[in-house]
This record gives sequence, C-alpha cells and structure tokens, in this order.
Amino acid sequence: MNLVQKSCLAIVAILLLAACSGGGGRSTTPPPVTTTQVAEPTTVTSTASFLLDANTRSLIHAPEPSSVTQAVLACTVNLREDEACTLADLPLIGMTTQDPTIDDIMTRVVVTHDWMGTRFRELLNAWPPEIRLMMRGVTAVVISSEIRPSFYTTRTGAIYLDPLSMALTTSERSVVSSDPDPRSDDIQQFKFLILWRYVRDSGGGKQDLRAMPDSFEKVRLRTANLLFHELAHANDFFPPDQLEALDTTVPIYRAFSLPDIPSSRLSGTYPLTNEFMLSLARVAFHGQTPTVQQLALSADEVAMEFPVEDANDYYNYSTTREDLAMAFEEVMMLLTLSIDRDVGVVDFPPDPAHCDELTVSWGQRNRIADPDVGIRSRFVVDRILPEASAEIGALLAGLDGPAQMVAGDGWCHNIELGETTAGPTSSRSLTINQSRSVEDHVQALVPYL
Repeated sequence: MNLVQKSCLAIVAILLLAACSGGGGRSTTPPPVTTTQVAEPTTVTSTASFLLDANTRSLIHAPEPSSVTQAVLACTVNLREDEACTLADLPLIGMTTQDPTIDDIMTRVVVTHDWMGTRFRELLNAWPPEIRLMMRGVTAVVISSEIRPSFYTTRTGAIYLDPLSMALTTSERSVVSSDPDPRSDDIQQFKFLILWRYVRDSGGGKQDLRAMPDSFEKVRLRTANLLFHELAHANDFFPPDQLEALDTTVPIYRAFSLPDIPSSRLSGTYPLTNEFMLSLARVAFHGQTPTVQQLALSADEVAMEFPVEDANDYYNYSTTREDLAMAFEEVMMLLTLSIDRDVGVVDFPPDPAHCDELTVSWGQRNRIADPDVGIRSRFVVDRILPEASAEIGALLAGLDGPAQMVAGDGWCHNIELGETTAGPTSSRSLTINQSRSVEDHVQALVPYL
C-alpha cells in the first residue's frame, strides 16, 4: 500500500463519524433496532489535525465576505489539533433559518479560487430546491482545489467539496487536483468490478452523465448527486427535527447522539448482514488485505451474492453512514431530476481496452424500484428530509421494478435496456458511451466520503 493510499485510509478513519453503515432485510415489518452490522473503521478520533495543508489554508477565503466569515474560517480551516468549535461559535445554518436562501448559504461558503464561489452560487440557483433546504444541517461549505475526494466531517459540521466536477473551462480545471481517487487501486485487485453510473434520456437513447459534452447542464447534473450525498451525511448527524435541541456548549462532534442518528436506526431496522459482501467492502474501501479466495472470485460468483440483500450499491457495505447516503442519493436523483442509476457486477479481465470488454454478470437500473430496496430509501427520507416524504412515497409506489441488464453483454452496450439495437456501435447514444475508456469507468468506482 503506497503513502497516498495510507493517507486516504487515515482520512476515512478520522472521518468515521461522517462515514456510514446500512440496513436492509426482506421484510416490510421492521424488526427491533439492534446494533449496526456493516463494516466500519475501528479507529475513531475527533481531535485529528485538519486535513488541508498550510499552503491550501492560506488560499481559502470567502468569495462573498459576511459577518460570519471569520467564524467559518476559524472553525473549518484554521483549527489546530487541540481545538474544537461549538455550535455557539458556528451554528448550523438550520439553527438560524429553517428555509435557507441562496444568500444565507453563500455567507457560509469559502473557496481557494473565486470562480468556485461564483459557480456554487450559479449551481444553487439551478439545483433542485431540496439541496438548499438540506443546507440546514451544515455549518459551512469549503471548496478547495486540493480536496479529493469530497467529504463531510462532524469535527466541523462542514462539507468539503472537490471542485473538479464544477469546472467548465481549461483554466478552471488547471487549478484543481486531477489525481485519481487512491481507493480505486484497492478495488482493482479483484477479477470483478461493481460499477455504477447515472443515466439520462438523450435524443431517443440513454446517456451516461459522464459522457455529456461539457456544459453548465452537465455540471449541474453531475454535481447534484455529490451534494445529495454529502448533505445526507450532514442531515444524518443533525436531522432537521433535532436542531432546536442541540447542545451548543460542547464541541460540534459531541452535539449529537450516535445511537439515535438515522443511519444507526436504518442499520438496526433494515440491517445488511451478508458477510460475503461486508468482507469484500473491507478490502475495497478500508484497505484490508484480500484473501486468496477473494482474489479468485469471479464476477458470476459475486453476482449471485450482491442482489440477495437490499443495498442499492456496493458502497452501502462500506459503513452504516455510507449506506444511508447511498440510499438517499439515488432516490433523490430520480425524484428531482428524473436521472436513473445503474449498478452492475462485471468481469474485469487483465488490461481491458474498451468498456464493453467489461462483461456484465448481473446489473439493474433503478434498483430502488425493488420494494425491499426502496423501503430503505423511504425510511431515510422520512428522517433527514421529511418535506419530500410524500413525494418519495408516491414515486416508489409508481415504479414497476428495476430494469435488468443483459447478462453476457458489455457494460456500455447495456446502457440501452429494453431497446432493440443492431450492435454496440450502431446508434448515436451507444457510440457516445462506448467511446469512453475503461479508465473513465474505473476511476468513477468509488462514490464520496
């Protein structure tokens, strides 16, 4: 394991209180709440030194300075290892307003480059309004050229965003780190991959959002799931119905009750207990050394296990916190933007040159359309965004079930589910998606912290 990988794993451990675990039985009658079942890092620290280096900290500033700018900087970027802010020092946005405006949110935004603040304001205007509402659960938003991957931490109550997917021009991209997520190396040890993508309708066909031509619309769609994910973490620890009762005299990371947060209740009510998948997640997401048997697993063997439980993604098995974020992210992308999500187990041969060499053993579009998977998403929405509960219930009730991928077909060709095509390169939309390299898909394997 190289130094970058070790550093990333250390970050995961530091951010345990911002990562998650999951649930999911096959019964619609919830069992009693029990202990969490999903694998989690064992090291917990709430006083670790801040994650940004000194040079990066010196660049961070408020693109729209306000009366709270100094508190935001002091409590999110300039903390020392022996310091901790309270919610009296920097309240959650929802402690000052229950319906945040864009101006309210922008008073809590700090960046390394001014274009990031300009773009974030533009996106707040263009994103679904649910994103603005969920800003109630954060103290601030930090956007930095050196953040990779995006994350949320209870140490500060803030979300830290990688701005690469927000960049529109070459000059904007030039100041942002483009290093691949080091966690992808652990995942690529196996003979299989579990891939995901978001898909939209495009000119009569289907299109991976990553394959869209560069435009503000691409940025809007590709960053929406990032915000839904990170804000799910924030609202997990600080749900809207608990904001008035929070203790403002203790450090932020002690202002919530871990056994009572929604992800812990999801794990206790609908637990994920498949040790086969949990053990693979410990290798893929936490750096555990794989066994000889795991390294020998085929895509077909994994495809027999993954659909057994009600996780909507492989990453649900990472931690209970990530389980909640994944269950929320997918259903909100479908509800607010009509964007479908694919997940599939594929063969990973040595040195594949094309994404259709990744042969699908099993895959589905909109896995949350399975009632036993969808009930977990409804459980989460009820607790962290109750304003959307009725709409989510109606959405899930109206879904016919997940669309199945064609086993034996390539990952990219499988984007046209239920459509008749003459071959993998015969239609425009398929050509768009198949022009993407294997590296593009593999680098997108791991969602966000």
